[in-house]
Amino acid sequence: MERLSGALGANGSWLFGDYSLADAMYAPVALRFRSYGATLSAPAMAYLETVLQDPPLQQWLAAAALEPWSIAYSEVGVAVS
Repeated sequence: MERLSGALGANGSWLFGDYSLADAMYAPVALRFRSYGATLSAPAMAYLETVLQDPPLQQWLAAAALEPWSIAYSEVGVAVS
């Protein structure tokens, strides 16, 4: 993420000006940075917030929260036997 910080803001809120496949590819990375509480530079944090507020990502997260099942061994805090 920090390697991208030079490009962030130069072309708008997204990596290459308009939303692109590159931004979609970074959505899982952004989710991990949020989950792990990563410390990022101001430009990287601004980009992270842009990605996390993206309406399609928000719809996907809302749909995922409605799923009635989970994989127990993949859940945080569940011991793997």
